Amino acid sequence: MKDIPKNIKLRSRRINKTIKGSIDNIVINKRLFNRVANHYDSLLVKYWMKKFNKSVLGLGFKKESRILDISCGTGELLLELQKRGMSNLYGIDISEEMLNKARKKLQASNEESQHLTLTKGDVHELPYPDSSFDDVISTEAFHHYHHQEKALSEMKRVCKQGGRIIIVDVDFGIFNPLLVKLEPGCVKVNTKQEMVNLFKEAGLRDYEQKKEFIFSFMTIARK
Repeated sequence: MKDIPKNIKLRSRRINKTIKGSIDNIVINKRLFNRVANHYDSLLVKYWMKKFNKSVLGLGFKKESRILDISCGTGELLLELQKRGMSNLYGIDISEEMLNKARKKLQASNEESQHLTLTKGDVHELPYPDSSFDDVISTEAFHHYHHQEKALSEMKRVCKQGGRIIIVDVDFGIFNPLLVKLEPGCVKVNTKQEMVNLFKEAGLRDYEQKKEFIFSFMTIARK
């Protein structure tokens, strides 16, 4: 048998390393968010998340729109959308404990939604058909996605033509690399320009950015 060429061996190692890194990242994030789920609705974390959600809630949504909240956590954004009369809401998260909190919160709400579904799943392989949603949202989570191009591609896939993709994420400026080192499961914190580049590469259009509170910004585009 002929020896396998060196370049093929190296390529195979890189692929295996990437796959292993992806699996490791998902495991780390599942463990992290399952562990912190009981504390995620503390006053401090709620205050932090409200800063991110405020940006999204100010955009305005049609009541009949189908809205997907990716990495929905304990359901704070979905709850606020529900209170505003949105009737077709979907949330997905890799953490079962986060989803348990969200279910209890949304069921306990006095507001009623015609359709609200919570699903355990991964942003890199969204379990929805093509062109399912009018608005696809990710808040304070994108820096945890191990393959951001793939994640954005999936968000685009499940978004309807003309629909919006909305990402609000952290930005600590020169301290972004430090967050990657200190926060478990954090992969890459993008600058505004890096996020624009990702949206361009994904083939999205009419993108715009808004600086939110001091540590975050929102990027919006249409499919």
